[in-house]
Amino acid sequence: MQKYNGKKLYILFILLVVGIVLLLNFQSNRHFIRADLTENKQYTIAKGTRNLLKSLSDYITIEIYFSENLPPQFQKVKEDVEDIVTEFKVFGGKNLKIEWKNPRENSVDKQSAISVGLEQIHIPVVEKDRETIVKMIAGVAVRYGGRTEVIPLVRSTSNFEYELIKRISLVLKPERPRIGILRTENYAQDVAREYFADLFTMMEQDYTVDYVDLTKTYPIDQSVETLIIPGGDDDFWSNPYALAAVDQFFMKGGKLIILANRIAVNLAVSPTGVLQKSPFFEMLKKWGVDVKPEMIADISCDVIQLQQDVAGETKSYPMDYPLFMKISSEGVVNSNPALSGFESMVLPWCSPTMVIPNLPKSIKVDTLLMSSKTAFTMGEPYKLNPRVYWDKRFELAKKENRVGQFPVALHLSGEFISLYEKDTSSNEIVRSTKSGNLVVVGNASFLTQSKVNSIFVKNITDWLTTNDNLISIRNRTFVDRSFKTSSLVNEKLRATTYRVINILSMPILLLISGLVIFMKRRNAQKREGVL
Repeated sequence: MQKYNGKKLYILFILLVVGIVLLLNFQSNRHFIRADLTENKQYTIAKGTRNLLKSLSDYITIEIYFSENLPPQFQKVKEDVEDIVTEFKVFGGKNLKIEWKNPRENSVDKQSAISVGLEQIHIPVVEKDRETIVKMIAGVAVRYGGRTEVIPLVRSTSNFEYELIKRISLVLKPERPRIGILRTENYAQDVAREYFADLFTMMEQDYTVDYVDLTKTYPIDQSVETLIIPGGDDDFWSNPYALAAVDQFFMKGGKLIILANRIAVNLAVSPTGVLQKSPFFEMLKKWGVDVKPEMIADISCDVIQLQQDVAGETKSYPMDYPLFMKISSEGVVNSNPALSGFESMVLPWCSPTMVIPNLPKSIKVDTLLMSSKTAFTMGEPYKLNPRVYWDKRFELAKKENRVGQFPVALHLSGEFISLYEKDTSSNEIVRSTKSGNLVVVGNASFLTQSKVNSIFVKNITDWLTTNDNLISIRNRTFVDRSFKTSSLVNEKLRATTYRVINILSMPILLLISGLVIFMKRRNAQKREGVL
C-alpha cells in the first residue's frame, strides 16, 4: 500500500476542508439558519412574519430607496434593512422580489420615489468642522397588482419588520379595512383631527377612516368594522338616536372600542369633576361593564409642573399627581397580543371598569390594564387640586382597607343583549349578537396626553379589526434586566454585592484567562526544551 507523505496529507486535508465549506455554503443558501441569543429573539423575524411570507401565492415587489452618501446613522439603518429583507427573501422565495433603488437627483428612481409618497428630508452633517445639509430619501414601497403601500421614512429598524410585513399584508387586500371615530364633541371636523391628531395619523396609515357624525348620518354604516368612541358627555348621550345607533351597530356585528369618561373634567370651567349620569352607562351595564362613579388615585403616577410666585418671579416645580395614574408594565396584561411588550401609559382622572355581578356565562372577560396595587378610589366631590396632602389620603385609605388594584380596561366577547331587547315598536331592531367584541377603557382624556396612548388604541384596533397576529412583532422590545429601585429597598447588602460582582467579574475573568494562557505556553516551552 502506498504511503502518503506529509505534503500529500496536507494537500488532502486542505481539499477536504474546502469541500466541507462549499457544501455548508450550498446548504446555507437553501436553508436559512440564524443564531439569535437575545431573550425575545429581537434579531429573528417572528413566526407570524415567516408564515405570511411562506403563504405568498403571487409575485410581490419590495422597492428599497436609499440615497447615496448617507449620514453615518442612516448608513447603519441601511445595513440593518438589508439584513432584514435578506431574511424576508429567504422565506418569501421566488414570490418575493427585492429591488434596491438609488434616488439620485434627476433620476428615474427619484421620480418613482416621490410619485409613491416617499419623503425627501434634509439632514445636517458636520464634516471637517463644517456643517452641510444632505438631501436624502430612505423609504420602502411594496407593490402588488397595481396597488402600492409605502413606509415613507425609515429612521430606525427597531420596528421595521412589523412595518414591512404590515405593508405586505395591506397590499394583498383589494380594499383597506374601514374604521370609524365617533364625533362625540362639538368640534368641527378639522378641529377634531387636530385634537386627536396622533390617533388620526396612525389610523390613516392602515385604514380608511370615517369621522362618524350622527347629526348627518344614521344609522352607522356597517361597512365600518370597528367604531372608536372617544368619550361623550351627558348632553351627547341624552340623544336617544346616538344610543340606538351605537347599540344597533354593535348588535349587527360591529366591534366597539369605548373610551368612557364617567367623570367629566373641564379645568377651564371648574376645579371639580362632574359625574356623568346618562343612559350610556346603563347600556354598558347591559353589556356587562360597570364604569364606577369614582376616580382612581394611584401612588404610581405621572409628574406635573406647577407654577409658584417666589419673590415676584414665577417658577415652576414638579409634583407627583396621583390622579394621573401611570400604568406600569406590571399593570399591562401582556398575554393579549395587542399589548405584548407594551411598557406603560398614563390615564388621567380614570375610573375603574368593573364586571357586573352575575355576568352571563356567554360573555368572556379579559382584563387589559390595571392600576398598581397601591391605589384607592375617590367619590364625590371630585376635587382635582394637586396641592393636597396625598400622603395622608393614602394613609387614611389604607387604614380603611380601601387600597388595592383596580381594572381600568376590559375586553368582553361573546353573546350580548341589546338595550332595546324588549322594544316592540319595530321589527327591524336586532336584539342580540352572538359574536360581539367590546373594549371599554375608564377614561377618554388619555388620548391627548401622549403618542404612546394613541399607540395603545391603534394596537387594540388592529387586534379587533384585522385579527392582526403580527401586532406582537411591533411591540417586541429588549427585556430590561436592570435592577428595579423597589427591589433593592432595605437590601443594601444585597445591592452592594451585586455591584461589586458586576465591577470585579470581568477583570477576574480576564486575569484567569491570562494565567491559563501563560501556563499553557510555559508547559509547551518546557516540553520543547526551551526552558
